[in-house]
Amino acid sequence: MGESRPDKGDMAGNTDEANAISNDRIGPIAISNASENPAKQAGSGNTGNTGIRDGDSSEELSAFLSEPPAWYRRQAEECIRQGIPERLLRPLGVAVAYHVLGNTHRWAEVLPHIEAALKDRNGR
Repeated sequence: MGESRPDKGDMAGNTDEANAISNDRIGPIAISNASENPAKQAGSGNTGNTGIRDGDSSEELSAFLSEPPAWYRRQAEECIRQGIPERLLRPLGVAVAYHVLGNTHRWAEVLPHIEAALKDRNGR
């Protein structure tokens, strides 16, 4: 293990110029177009449904919370059992936002509803 590797040379002496030459051999770097509308990229070509939903989602969320799937019930019970800590509440919000709204970044919209439902279910 303590042997010197002659094929690597002195790595500590790399200069910016040496790094630039090395990086030049890699070739051009592909850059994605981040401004592209994700709705155009997402979804199935068969249905045209992008999974991205806008607008008022309170009805969908209410329906979800009134008859939640098994995965949500398991997570909600564990969250209640542990006192509804933020470390469990936020990931649950992310999952619900994805399931109901099709967008994990909208977790803050659903979080107050989830928290209220959990507290109601817990009798607080």
